[in-house]
Order: sequence, then C-alpha cells, then structure tokens
Amino acid sequence: MGLETIIVNDENTYDVLIIGAGPAGLTSALYTSRAGYKTGFIERSSPGGKIVNLKNITNFPGSDNINGQTLANNLFEQAKSFGAKYLYGDVSIITKKLGYYSVTTKENELWLAKVIIVATGTENVKLKCPGSDEYNNMGISYCVLCDGYLAKDKKVVVIGNNKEAISSSMYLSTIAKQTTLLYLDKIPQETKLNNIKLYENVRIESVIGSSFQLNAVNIFSNDGVLKIDCDFIFVNLGTQPAVSFLSEFKEVIGNSGTIDTDEKKQTKIPGIYAIGDVSKTDNRQIITACNDGAIAGINAVEYLNSLDK
Repeated sequence: MGLETIIVNDENTYDVLIIGAGPAGLTSALYTSRAGYKTGFIERSSPGGKIVNLKNITNFPGSDNINGQTLANNLFEQAKSFGAKYLYGDVSIITKKLGYYSVTTKENELWLAKVIIVATGTENVKLKCPGSDEYNNMGISYCVLCDGYLAKDKKVVVIGNNKEAISSSMYLSTIAKQTTLLYLDKIPQETKLNNIKLYENVRIESVIGSSFQLNAVNIFSNDGVLKIDCDFIFVNLGTQPAVSFLSEFKEVIGNSGTIDTDEKKQTKIPGIYAIGDVSKTDNRQIITACNDGAIAGINAVEYLNSLDK
C-alpha cells in the first residue's frame, strides 16, 4: 500500500498523533480531541505510563490519596470519552512525507498526522553483554516493583551503580533466599547492607542459562573472573530519554539527550511538540507532566487552526 493510498484512507490519518500515553500524553489527547481534532495516542505498554506502578499518590490535586492504576485509568477513559483513539505500537521512526508526519511502528503499522506530540518519557538503560537480550524478561528484569515478588525464596542478583540499585537490593534481601549486589563503581562508604553479598567495581561479562531461563552471571572484579549463580537479575542502571525514533529529526534533541522546546512546548520543527520527562524540565511530577500536556494540546489546536485557514 503506497503512501498516497494511505492518505486517502482516513482510518490511518490523524490530525494529532501523540507518542506515549502517560499523564502528559493523555492530557494532550484530552485537549486536542475535545477541540474536535482527530487524535490518536500510541503506546507500547499499558496506558498511564510509570504511574500504574504507584500504590499511593498523595500530591495530585483533588485527590488526597489515589492509586496510580486508578489515576491512569481515569486519564485514559477521559481522553477516550472525547474521541481520542488508543493505538497500540512501539514507534520505530517518524519521517515527513507529502506534508504529513509518517509514524511507523516496529509492528509495521503506519499512521499519518499533521501534528506530533512526543510524550515517551524515559526508558531504562539496558544491560549490554552477551546473553542480556536473550534472557530479557526470562530472568532479567528492570523493575523490582513490578517483578520483585518473583524473587521470593530465590537467588537474585542486582546490577547497578546508583541508590536505586542499593534500595532494590535491600528490599529483595527481605524476601529472597540469597541477594548479591554487583555494583559497577565504588559503593558510597556509609552504605549499610545486611544479608547482601557485595562486589564493587565490577564489569559484567555475560549472562548464561539454559533453555528459557538464566542461571548465572559472569563478572570481572578485583577478585578476578567469577561466576555468580542466580535465578533472577534486576538491573538498575538509570534511565535515559526515549528518543531513538527521532533519528530523522535529531536537531530537536539537546545536549542532555532530552528534547528542547519553547514555552509552547513546540520544538524547532513546526508541528512537533514534546512534553513530560522526555522534554527538558527541572521538575518531574505527575502534575507538571499534565501541565505540559495541556500547554502542548492548547498550542497544537492553535497550530491546526492556522493550517485550516
């Protein structure tokens, strides 16, 4: 199917496509769809973003204490109620063709839009060594909050270089049979680790296993090359802005790796906006993400209005 045919097919053409469905993206979807513009939001996981993993949110205006999943569902349903459409997909690239932004996913879906709002937030820095891709989601996890329960009475390894790695290790040590922390740097001197085996200044050599389950990680440390037996590996290497799909528009990405915008949340390229944690911001809160979404939504509507004149 050629691009011209797809444009004629209204099903695949939108006024606004929002990449990401966290609080920022869903708020933008609410504003643009309520203004009468055909809006779609593309998400590769559950709508709501990272807030779905929060048990208690006590600083969101109007709610003394709300569950993250409940808030995510409220935002999702409200956006849909004005006509915004949920589109599942993992965006691989955005290009510009025949006056439209062309959005292609890894699932080979293709949609077109006059406006793009990037709300992809951040993604985990991946472990890179032989076996790390092979055993991802088959013993390797990047979310203790999501998958920590699997470690009960098991041998677990935590790999990291930050306070999240330390806190993850401390939590897992209360439920796991054995917990080992592989710290990539020198651990802060005041750190107290109870019932946790610690290796500092390590380099991860490989993850090994059999069939569909890992069973060990090989490391190089001050003690030489070691094999650490384990059932699960939890990785805490920090996060980075999720912008790989913007390879055709690298000029919008700043030195910090986040997307630069003006006060209207518009990038250097007319019709492309960025909101939430993927944009350059000093405050990373749910309410500030919603604020970004509202600003981008309002200005995207003004931009579309100008195109229609």
